[in-house]
Amino acid sequence: MKRFFVLMNTLTLAFSVANSLGQETLNAPLEIPGLRGAGGCHGLTGAQDNLRESIRTGEHPPQGGNTKDDFAYPLADIRYELQTEINRPQSNAALPSFILQEAAGIVPPKRSVKKAFLFSAVIPGTGELYNRSYLSALAFLGVEVGAWVLYAKHTNRGNELTDEFELYANAHWSEERYWASIAEDCAASGGSCGDLKSYERDSFSHFLPDTKNQTYYENIGKYDQFNAGWDDSQSGDARQRDSANRESYTFMRLDANKQFKNATRATTVVLFNHVLSAFHAAYTTHRFNQQVQTSVGMRMENRNDELVPTLSVNMAW
Repeated sequence: MKRFFVLMNTLTLAFSVANSLGQETLNAPLEIPGLRGAGGCHGLTGAQDNLRESIRTGEHPPQGGNTKDDFAYPLADIRYELQTEINRPQSNAALPSFILQEAAGIVPPKRSVKKAFLFSAVIPGTGELYNRSYLSALAFLGVEVGAWVLYAKHTNRGNELTDEFELYANAHWSEERYWASIAEDCAASGGSCGDLKSYERDSFSHFLPDTKNQTYYENIGKYDQFNAGWDDSQSGDARQRDSANRESYTFMRLDANKQFKNATRATTVVLFNHVLSAFHAAYTTHRFNQQVQTSVGMRMENRNDELVPTLSVNMAW
């Protein structure tokens, strides 16, 4: 910053010296061979007046005539060029070396909100990478990877516990004992016991599936009518709850279900992470496009027919 101000002061001093020399050249009479005398002085004064008028109005002096006049005012011609820059419509007349330009990469171009949204909707964090928000991208990608790792972990553990309680049920629960208890219950009720499955469906709230599916393993541990099928049941009654093995089996199934619920929660986090990352990427991209963009430079302004170096600060939002 100190070097910047030293450079600014040097440029201002140099321009002031050049401007003073140009002003003295304009005001001083010029003697050109062949133009001495009244007529010559009159023609010279007219040329000076025309040049001053052209500088004031911003128009270039007419070409042609005595070419010596063009070489007589070199600093005045430089002043004319600067003055022309000032009089141009919407001209900044800035020194290019001090202007922050988008082409130079200092002011980044606008980015697509739709692209950022779609990138993060597919893979969380990629929209933030597109927007060059590296910490946010790392956070969303970390949540995504962590959620899938937890999903795989709990799913695998749930499958292991499922295999364990199914093996336990196959070892301690018997369909023969269960149907024997249904037959006893039917005989005690005085009903027709020719079709035990029909009696089961008519007398109880649940039934035993024909295959060992998820409902099969759920029913034998959850409902009292299947109690008699456990090998440690003392009563053999279909409506009792006296099996310790059944109780252990119930807790084994509960542990497996907890693992699957945790896996489901992980997938919920994945879905929420996709949505949140997509909207975050779109919002931050929109904020980036709307942020204040500043450029700093130098330009020359006309103050009382004098060119004055002025610090220029341009802001767009």
